[in-house]
Amino acid sequence: MNMKYGLCLLGAIAVGLVMMAWLYGKEGSSRRAVCVFAPLAIVLGFAGARMYALLFSLLGACPAGPLFSLEPTLYAMGGAVLGVSGACVLAAKGMHCDWGELADALAPAGMLTIALARCAEVFAGFGAAPVMENGPKMFPLSVQFADGSWHMSVFFLEAIFAFAALAYALNMRTSKPGERFVLTFVFWGMTQVLCESFREHTVNLGFIGVQQLQYIVMALALLGYYGKMLAAKPYHKKGEPVALLSWLTAIECAAAV
Repeated sequence: MNMKYGLCLLGAIAVGLVMMAWLYGKEGSSRRAVCVFAPLAIVLGFAGARMYALLFSLLGACPAGPLFSLEPTLYAMGGAVLGVSGACVLAAKGMHCDWGELADALAPAGMLTIALARCAEVFAGFGAAPVMENGPKMFPLSVQFADGSWHMSVFFLEAIFAFAALAYALNMRTSKPGERFVLTFVFWGMTQVLCESFREHTVNLGFIGVQQLQYIVMALALLGYYGKMLAAKPYHKKGEPVALLSWLTAIECAAAV
């Protein structure tokens, strides 16, 4: 692993955890839950990212590589998100606190971590589109590899979307614990469907983008869960769902084009 990339990644994780602790404590909850969450999230996040890539390597979708490796291309963001989400559930159960409240603190903090981690990919030599023949050959819109070739900076686009999801999460009006987490990750997941279609290093099974499919499934599952939340407690602030669906429609139209 590139030293600069590794340090930036650790910094992104640390900043995200500090933000999560601040947001969770701001609501009057004990920050001890975040202290329990932190080691679980680091372990399960990295394990999930590695296992995710290994799972699909068995199907020939990507190279397996060593089981324990620091090569960033052998990890998948989708698996990391699943692992961290699982850590949130375990920490909430272990501390006997409300999962939704802890997850709502994780949502903006997670988006900040993802945004900073994506920016750090400039040092990793991946996170870009295939060789670009036309278009602006200038950073940050594109990045030049060691062989002199120029590639679209997909990681920069993903960072912008993550920052947008961060702003959405921080300004969201919610009526029930867990709502911020669900809507934020639905929004972010659907932007990933678009971004993964541009990436050069992605997990593919034939012509199907496995990570694209996973993000679609994740968004649909979260929307289904959100529907149950609305059924359990009537939602009077209609602005959030309408705005969210408008964003999803625009993103899906762009992906189709």
